[in-house]
Amino acid sequence: MYWCQDQFLLCSVGIVIVVVSHNRYR
Repeated sequence: MYWCQDQFLLCSVGIVIVVVSHNRYR
């Protein structure tokens, strides 16, 4: 995730989506 430095907001949103997805399938 080297582009996190340039697209920090988008990177944060992506991480949140991944976490929420994992929590739903738990």
